[in-house]
Amino acid sequence: MTVDNPSPLWYLLYMRDAFALDVVRDVPRCSPPVASVVTTGLTPPVTGAEVERTWASAIVNPYAVEVLDAVGRLLLATPADVQEALRVWKNSRTEEIGAVGRDLRTSPSWQLQELILDVAGGDSADIRLLPVADDYFRVDDQLLTVGLGLYLDIAKFRTVLRDAGGRK
Repeated sequence: MTVDNPSPLWYLLYMRDAFALDVVRDVPRCSPPVASVVTTGLTPPVTGAEVERTWASAIVNPYAVEVLDAVGRLLLATPADVQEALRVWKNSRTEEIGAVGRDLRTSPSWQLQELILDVAGGDSADIRLLPVADDYFRVDDQLLTVGLGLYLDIAKFRTVLRDAGGRK
């Protein structure tokens, strides 16, 4: 089982929120909230269509060369201060993931892993973390896409897994 926080997806969600783009509506807003950098009369350096198009490919394979190239182009079009804010924001969230990983290693994590495998319906599963606070949870075959806010709350995550797997 792997747990991944794919940077291309995180960057796209950050740009969506920072530039107030009305795209990728099925995924909640970032958490902690991203400050909007859009002011009256400013045209965002990236368009909703670009982010939406890149997201469609990135959600399938966030590490495909064409996805990495497209995200790289979008980042280059983004002002330096926004890039720096994104870096700081992502680093803080990544530190939280590391802290939870330590907690999972000291708790009865085998029970949690058993629940994850049960929900995934097989003997392997992968978890993809997205930087959103809501109880975002989606299962596609053996891939569980989980909002970071849910993942960081071990008790709540365990409850959602039990509910999804039909356990009490």
